[in-house]
Amino acid sequence: MPKVIVNDIEVEADPKDNCILAARKAGVEIPHYCWHEALSVVASCRMCLVEVGEKKPDGSVVMGPKLVPGCQTPIKEGTIIKTDTPKVKTSQALTLE
Repeated sequence: MPKVIVNDIEVEADPKDNCILAARKAGVEIPHYCWHEALSVVASCRMCLVEVGEKKPDGSVVMGPKLVPGCQTPIKEGTIIKTDTPKVKTSQALTLE
């Protein structure tokens, strides 16, 4: 089971999980409109955008340059998911408008 970090909380996730499911295992709910676990991924609402990075073997962290849809982004060992940054919160607020 891959270990991922969600808002500084380390959890074990299923290799088939996306960011939304991995975050739930850490007790973090990523808001979303169009995603449902039993349906195919549409990724059209953009409400679930998160920052995603990777923890390298040397311990360094490299975050991606853009927000990505949590419903569409798979996890792997060392994935870092941030849902509480100003960049993410601003994106969610703009989507709600």
